[in-house]
Amino acid sequence: MKRHALFLRIFLWFLGAMLLMAAVSVTLTVFMSRQGLILTGHQEVLSDALDRHGEKLVETYERRGQAAAFEMMDEIRRETGLAILLFDESGAPIRLREGPPMEFLKRLGLEASSELAQGRTFQIRRETASVYKRMTSSSGRTYILAGIFRRPPRWPG
Repeated sequence: MKRHALFLRIFLWFLGAMLLMAAVSVTLTVFMSRQGLILTGHQEVLSDALDRHGEKLVETYERRGQAAAFEMMDEIRRETGLAILLFDESGAPIRLREGPPMEFLKRLGLEASSELAQGRTFQIRRETASVYKRMTSSSGRTYILAGIFRRPPRWPG
């Protein structure tokens, strides 16, 4: 009977230690993803969306003008939740029509240009995730694209 009680004690201690390790692991993972220390796959999804939609937006801007590009930008935002903003190669905003205040666009353009110069293409904040990309159009002009996605409350990271 003593052997059985000793085995049960050891087993319960082992089980308790395993449960404690699992709880700490889950807690750390959630904390780190909310702080942006762990990118939970969203970077690739946003980058792919910016590639797909950004190329079409730049081509539309160059071939059909600001009004058509604005309509496309608005449609992309409504359908996907991804707001794409255009900047020239130095980070100066290309204003298509109405939209965010010019001061915000200038600040974002400088930030995007700086992040890209440092090799960073993704930035996560409390309420938004941003992805930056430098793109050369078929005409040879270079643009900086900033894709901004407002994160829903349930989205970790």
